[in-house]
Amino acid sequence: MLTPVEDVPEWIKRLPKVEIHCHLEGAFPIAVLWELVQKYGTDEKFSSLNQLKQKFIYQNFDDFITLWLWKNSFLRSYEDFTLIASEVAKDLKKQNVHYAEIFFSPSSWIRRGFSPGRLLEAIRSGFNQTPELKVNFVADLIRNFEPEHELMVFEQLKELRNDGLIGIGLGGAESLYPARLFSRVFDLASQHGFKTTAHAGENAGPQSIWESLKTLSIQRIGHGVTAQQDPALIAYLKNKQIPLELCPYSNVCTGAVPTIKAHPLRTFLDAGLLISLNTDDPLMFGSSLIQEYDLVIRQFNLTAEEVKNLILSSVKATWTDKEEKNTMLATFTRILTAQLKRGWDEMGKT
Repeated sequence: MLTPVEDVPEWIKRLPKVEIHCHLEGAFPIAVLWELVQKYGTDEKFSSLNQLKQKFIYQNFDDFITLWLWKNSFLRSYEDFTLIASEVAKDLKKQNVHYAEIFFSPSSWIRRGFSPGRLLEAIRSGFNQTPELKVNFVADLIRNFEPEHELMVFEQLKELRNDGLIGIGLGGAESLYPARLFSRVFDLASQHGFKTTAHAGENAGPQSIWESLKTLSIQRIGHGVTAQQDPALIAYLKNKQIPLELCPYSNVCTGAVPTIKAHPLRTFLDAGLLISLNTDDPLMFGSSLIQEYDLVIRQFNLTAEEVKNLILSSVKATWTDKEEKNTMLATFTRILTAQLKRGWDEMGKT
C-alpha cells in the first residue's frame, strides 16, 4: 500500500510540511530501537535488524498496544529520550517538515520514576540538535489511568508551560474510559493557557467525539474517523472549524478503517472540514509523512489545489503563535504554487 520512500516522487519529498500528531515514543527509527535492544538486552533473540522488523507485524489494536509497551521497555534513561528525540528531529528535517508538535506520554514515565521536567529537558535537548526544525510539545494524558492520577500528573506539567509544552492531549482506550472523567484536568489545562486535544472517534463512535467536545472543550480532535457517521457532527466541525488530526495509514494498520479507500479523508475534504495530515506512530507502521502524502494523493486522486489546501490547512491547525503561523502560510503558499505545478507536469496532469 505504501510506496517505498526511495520511490516516492521527488516533488512530494520537497513539499513543505508540518506534523502535529506524532507520538515521540512511536516515531523514532527502528534502527535506533535496534541500538537500544542491543544496549539493554531482551529475552527474545534478535540476530539482526531485519529480524527485529519482523516483530512489527500485528493483527489488531490489542497487538499494537502489546508491541507499544514492549518497545517502551527499552527507554530507561533520560539519555535514551535525548537519543530518540534527536533521531526523530533529523528524520523530520529530511522530510522537509518545517514545524512539528510532538506528543509524549509523561504519565507512564512518571510511574517509572522519571521527573517530567527533566524528561522534557532531555527531549528538547535531542530536538535542539536540529535547530532548523521548530518544535513544540503536547503532553498526552492516558485514559486508562485514574483521573486523580492524571490530575496529579498535570499539577507537575503546568510548571512547564514556558518550556515548549503548549498542549495537553488525551489518549488511551476511548471506548472504555469516557472523556467526561477527565473534565477537571482539562478545565485546569485551559485555565493555565494550554491548548487541548483528545483522541476521539478512532476506536469508538461519533458520540465519543461529541463527548470530548462538550465535556473537555477541546480545540482539536485526534483521528475523528467516525465523525463520518454523523452528519450533524460533520456540520458542527465545519461550522466551528475544529481541526481533525488525521492519520490515515495508522487507521488502516490498527483496524480503525478496513482499507485506505474506506478512510473518510475524501468525505472530510468535500465537506469543508479543517484537517491535517500526520503519521501518528511511524516506527510502529513503517511509514513516514512523505509516504502518507504520496498515499493519499494516489488513493483519493487529489488535485494540485487539494494538496495545496491540505498542507495549508495543516498549518492552520497548528498551535504556533499567530505571527509564525502567518509567516508559514505565506512561505508555504509561495513554494507550493511552484512545486505542485512541476509535480503535476511530471505526472502529465493538468
